Amino acid sequence: MNDHTGGEVALFIDFENIRYSMVKLYGQEPDPQKLMAKALKYGRVSVASAYADFSRHPEALARRFEVAGIARVDVPPKVRTDHEESRVDLFMLLDIIDALLDRPQVDIFVLMTGDSDFIRVAVKLKNRFGKKVIISGVPGAVSNDLVQCATGADPVEVEEGLSDEVLRKELIRIAAYLETKWKQPTFRGIKQWVSDPRCKLGISADKAHRLLDEMVQAGLFTRNIETAWVNEEPREITVTRLNREHPEVAGVLASTPPIAPPIAPVVVAETS
Repeated sequence: MNDHTGGEVALFIDFENIRYSMVKLYGQEPDPQKLMAKALKYGRVSVASAYADFSRHPEALARRFEVAGIARVDVPPKVRTDHEESRVDLFMLLDIIDALLDRPQVDIFVLMTGDSDFIRVAVKLKNRFGKKVIISGVPGAVSNDLVQCATGADPVEVEEGLSDEVLRKELIRIAAYLETKWKQPTFRGIKQWVSDPRCKLGISADKAHRLLDEMVQAGLFTRNIETAWVNEEPREITVTRLNREHPEVAGVLASTPPIAPPIAPVVVAETS
């Protein structure tokens, strides 16, 4: 039994922090039902709210929040002359204060965030008001000081490995980058590159082969015989390039331009 269970619980989710951290670090979308399930471990959840500028997040999430019993609090940014300023922290803080005043029976506050801006909030909740404070952030994106000042930590779970959908997007991005470095990219060369542990995709050569083959069959890549010069001698090779007119390829490259991956490309020739 968790030492912090048994009281009434208030759940506050800095959804922009949670979602962007999960997508950036793990290529995964947070599941509102799993977020609620984590809070329910500590007792009956009487308050549950998620904060974000929801116009910038998938609309499909709306129904999932409703099913999970989490209220969405839409927080449009404050527009200044040269930038936009998020107000999520302020709105979340005000609702935490409301919970303290209106629901004194709430004993446990689950703060889903990794943002160090909530350190003072956590300290006040714990030291001045005697509340138990659980920090639940995305692994690798949580302030150590925030965790240290709370009662306990219970990280948001992330699935092992990336989904095929996310991997396809990453393969498109990487292939686009490799095309800027290789004059004649090959299927084998791309496969070896993305399955290298230093590429940090966490996939085997067999899985990379399967995904690339599926993408070729779906028309995301084209394969053509070209002549390459190896040791000053002509040689026929099968060149594999992105089909940039394919809607999936165009969509990925429009939203996430090619970014140099962590290892330098090595030319791998492929005979036909």
